[in-house]
Amino acid sequence: MTTVSQSKRIAVRLDLAQANLASIGTLVTGSIIAIWLAKDQADYIPFRWFHILFFAVGIPVLVLIHEAVHALAGMFFGKLKLESFKFGVFWHCLMPYCHCLEPVSVRTYRRVLIMPLLLTVPLFVWFLSHHPAVWSAILTAFSLSGCMGDLLIFHKLNGMKQDSLVLDSPDEAGCDVIVSDKAQAA
Repeated sequence: MTTVSQSKRIAVRLDLAQANLASIGTLVTGSIIAIWLAKDQADYIPFRWFHILFFAVGIPVLVLIHEAVHALAGMFFGKLKLESFKFGVFWHCLMPYCHCLEPVSVRTYRRVLIMPLLLTVPLFVWFLSHHPAVWSAILTAFSLSGCMGDLLIFHKLNGMKQDSLVLDSPDEAGCDVIVSDKAQAA
């Protein structure tokens, strides 16, 4: 095991303003594109006021699925147990999280970060193709916009040694990469 004296911690934090801007931009642009594509379907359903109930249910379900996919990916790629994860919300920025309590390799962490994009977005695109409506188009865009913070952290981990350890930050959006002196020299 790497000791703290033989290692260097690199803080990788999410710029919340940048993440929110990316998410909002993706949500707006994605909604416009998804609605435009859905309108071409013969069974397209325009917005109705009762669709607000679909959002009230759909968004929390989407968030739960997104965070559960992170945990499942950690269990699969990192061989972690469910007890290795803590779920919650950073209320100051309304950002849900799945916090890994154990260190994992950069390779594993990046896989855990990317899995909601690879699984939930295609799932919602499929749903939209079978239920073309304004509300399903916006939920599809929301599924993509919810991945923006993950993608920003994923990008920030580019160039890190893949076998370095990553620890989730317990109170901030981001992580710490622990690079041992031996890994730095390699």
